[in-house]
Amino acid sequence: MHRVRELPPRQGSAKTDLLECHRAGYRQERTKCCNRQALPKKSRSCSPLMPDPDEPLSRQIREIHNDARKSTRIIRDSRARLLEIQKKTTITEADVKELGERNELLLREMERFDRMTKSIQRLVGGEVTARRPRDYMPASTYEQALYHEMKMSHPAVLLAGARSGGGGLLVCEPPARSKSEIDLTRKLSESYDMQEKLAADNADLEVKRYILYKELMTKDQNLETCRAQIKRLQGELKLMNRENCLLHEKLDKNNPKGDATTLIQDSTCQLDSDLKEKSVDTTHADELFSKLETYRSSTVQLEKQLGGLESEVHHIRQEMEQVKGAAGSACRGGNSSGPNTCFDQPGGPPVPPMTRACGVCPPCPAPCNPSAPPTPAEREVQKLTIQLRQTEECFKTKVAECAMLRSELVKKKEELEKEKCQHREVQNKLRELEMKFEGLATHTNMLLGSKEQAFEQEVNVRSLKQCYREAREEIDELRVLMKEQNDQLQDYRVKYLQAQQLVEEQRRQMDMMDMDNTRISEQINLEIQKVKLKFQEKLQELSPIPDLLKATQMRLKDAQQAQAIAEHNAEQLARELNCAREKVHVLLHNSLKPSEKPQEKTADDKQMAMLQQRIAQLTETNMTLKTEIDRLKSNVIRMEEAVLANEKRLQEKMHECAQIGGELDRARDEAARALQRANERSETIRKCMQTTIAELEKQLATSRAQVRTAEKDREELQVRMQCQIRRLNENFEQAQLRILGLQTQVQTLRRTVSSTGDGEGDNDLQECACKSFFDNP
Repeated sequence: MHRVRELPPRQGSAKTDLLECHRAGYRQERTKCCNRQALPKKSRSCSPLMPDPDEPLSRQIREIHNDARKSTRIIRDSRARLLEIQKKTTITEADVKELGERNELLLREMERFDRMTKSIQRLVGGEVTARRPRDYMPASTYEQALYHEMKMSHPAVLLAGARSGGGGLLVCEPPARSKSEIDLTRKLSESYDMQEKLAADNADLEVKRYILYKELMTKDQNLETCRAQIKRLQGELKLMNRENCLLHEKLDKNNPKGDATTLIQDSTCQLDSDLKEKSVDTTHADELFSKLETYRSSTVQLEKQLGGLESEVHHIRQEMEQVKGAAGSACRGGNSSGPNTCFDQPGGPPVPPMTRACGVCPPCPAPCNPSAPPTPAEREVQKLTIQLRQTEECFKTKVAECAMLRSELVKKKEELEKEKCQHREVQNKLRELEMKFEGLATHTNMLLGSKEQAFEQEVNVRSLKQCYREAREEIDELRVLMKEQNDQLQDYRVKYLQAQQLVEEQRRQMDMMDMDNTRISEQINLEIQKVKLKFQEKLQELSPIPDLLKATQMRLKDAQQAQAIAEHNAEQLARELNCAREKVHVLLHNSLKPSEKPQEKTADDKQMAMLQQRIAQLTETNMTLKTEIDRLKSNVIRMEEAVLANEKRLQEKMHECAQIGGELDRARDEAARALQRANERSETIRKCMQTTIAELEKQLATSRAQVRTAEKDREELQVRMQCQIRRLNENFEQAQLRILGLQTQVQTLRRTVSSTGDGEGDNDLQECACKSFFDNP
């Protein structure tokens, strides 16, 4: 965000610098035109057709233009993508990542535009300095610069004189700006506009990214609060279930005749079953009325119990108030009717008064003894406090029981109203059936001995068969419902198995990821060990080099010492040789003098011979010493070369050691990064797996709850089907009995007709096929 805020002023500064450069060029041309000076005759006139464009400058401008086009294309694509993301209703993590990538891409493009503007400024600055005269004055000394001068057609003036520069004549024609300069200014303005658009888009992207991040945070917070609320509600449900169980147990204990709710439920179940069984039968109407009366009596008993409970609660409140008043009077000494036993102390020496024992009682005359037995007033207070707590608990339980009983009373009243409605419907049906039965009886009585009796019987049989078919269709529908519920149970089982498989697969994937992570860490450790071994091998190779250097240094010192001794010997020999030469010169000088005595000549000859021998010996030793010195010098040179080679080799080895150390550090960094990435990846996968497991557990809990509800519905349906089947069987039996009665009536009628002799034409009548009709439905 800070980076985006800092970019526009930097762009503005670059733009103002470019404008100042163009203004300076314009001022320069204006001063040239105004101050016409004499130039040499070789000066050229400034014409608009002069070949001005420079090849490298145009190529750079072309490259900058292509880069600007690419960046505009990228900005257009990012804007379109941003609009697509804005149109989405839900924003995922991938969209957030893509927004971050787009933001980084736009930042890179901004940096690229900065580099382009700097390069353009550098090019324009070089061109301006190349074309600037030596007697240039800034434009700010003459007049204020205007922004619209950049787009005006200015008179352009070019230097035509030599740079060594004497004064000459400047021919100033109506010049035109060069094409490259016009293209440059146009492209610069386009690039600056594009840069400003980029900055605005980048700021918008940052704002939208912040808004999206804020929305994600709020959604996460809402999700967390929802989870906390769900957990709290689950805890409250558990507590309410426990309290409900406790209240039921207490009700069972408090009601010696049994629980009213169970009685009511039994009575309601009995009423339901009775109403379902006796919806057609007219003989059970009295029983239904008796059940309703028992139900009303149970509701009256419930109301009485509620009134008793309310009276008990009232008595408990009164007892609590009495207990509180008794406790206050016992603690404060009552209404000064009796002595305050709370502060009676045994006889003893007087003790100065201490602090108050409580906030209400007067200060104790002596400190309370904790080991002393409690006084009877304190015992009473303790008993009263215990009774107060018990009564408070009983009051709370009774209040809860009253609330439960009231809610149950309301439910029972609603159920009673429903039962009354059902009773009215049953009564109406019974009346209709009675009317139908009476009509059938009247019809049978009226149509006895007629031919239409068989037809009516057939119609009744058909209606009964239709009822039977409808009952069978209802049974088939119930079977279909049972099959559908079984299919749903199978689907839930399949989903549960699939969820278990998914959990197992995800666990397997987690195990595979852990194995991969361990394998990667082992490989990284092995590579680190290999690098360490290489490093140790290189160190072992370098370890003998210091010993070799020490040995060569010792040899060098020995050689230098031998050289010094040889030089010393050579100097001594040279001194002796000089002395011998002086002596030879003296002897030669003496030999040139005329000899006075022959004996002296013989002695001198001897000395000369000895000296010559000595000189020969000294020359030989000198030669040997010179050879030895040359040999020692060559040895010293070889030793120095060896030392230099060893030092060079040591430096190379040290460089290799440094490289190996850098590789080791890089390997460690890469290993640490790889481990961190693997850990992050495993953490993210673990979190995802945990979320999926939690979701699957929730789905499993919901599926279990649905299965339980489906089982309950199935049991209810089974009970209903059994009741309906019983009712249909009873109806079928009653229909068969009626059919048999009708058959007997028909037979009696036939007998009467045959006995009277009036039934000659009734021989064509067919027998009643009711049995075969019902046997073959």
